[in-house]
This record gives sequence, C-alpha cells and structure tokens, in this order.
Amino acid sequence: GPWDPDNFSAILDSGTAKSSTYGEAIKMSWTKDSWREHIRAHAEKLNEIFDLEWKSTKQWDEFAVCIVCDKPMGRGPRDHICGDNHRKELLRKLGEAQLDYEKQATDELVEEKAVAWLWQAFELYGTRVVFNHLIGQPEANTEKGTKAPEPSGYSTSA
Repeated sequence: GPWDPDNFSAILDSGTAKSSTYGEAIKMSWTKDSWREHIRAHAEKLNEIFDLEWKSTKQWDEFAVCIVCDKPMGRGPRDHICGDNHRKELLRKLGEAQLDYEKQATDELVEEKAVAWLWQAFELYGTRVVFNHLIGQPEANTEKGTKAPEPSGYSTSA
C-alpha cells in the first residue's frame, strides 16, 4: 500500500525493546545468547522498516551493508545484527577501542572512541534512520550516524 508515516513512527515507538546503558550492552555482548536477547527487539524494529522500504521500492542493496562488519546484511538487519559473527566483530572493535569492560564504558568515552561505527545511518523511505550498534534504539531524523559505503562489486540485481 501507500507509504504511511504513522506506520513508520509506530514501529520506532513500539515498546518491546528495552533500553540499556552502554555498560550493560557491552556486558551482554560477551555471550551469544545474552547478545541476542539484548539486541533482538531493536534489530526487529529496524527489520520492519527495511521491510516497508522493500515493499515500496524493491530496493535493498544500497543500505544493506553493516558498518561494524563491512559486510552486506543480505538476509536483513535482524539476522545479521543478532548473529554471532557480528557480535564477535563488535567485541573486536570494542577491544581495539579499549571499551571491552563495562566500567570503562561511560557514555562520553564510548561515543568518542566508537564514533566511526557506533551509529549507522540508513536512508529508508526518504527518512534518515539511525541505529546504535550497541544499544539499538533506532531513531529517525537525527544528524548522527555514518552511512555505509556500498561494497565494491556487490549487487543484488541479477
């Protein structure tokens, strides 16, 4: 059907995704199960918006690269972000930034040291939607965020 902005807002505002601190999110990233439990509802929201975009435009490839992994999220953001390879890459990046222990993960420090990959911006339905790769919380119309470059030699069009 036609694009419905209320639908879009309803997804962003729906209340199943619990908010957490960076410290809590980092602690959750230490095991596969706790990570999935922590991030799933947030990634679900992003996936729903991807689905709306897909239904409308049949376009997917240009915004489907993960800036944490630098890999296409071919099956969609929920599968990718909840996955163990993504979690391990996140842990590797946290380690590089010396943010792998929750006591070091003040908001200020995380947002400074992880700025290159923390917030990912997607252009979805003409709206900039930003996803925080540690705490989730997709939000619209914010200036924050890095847009993934399209991967070279990758295309979903057959």
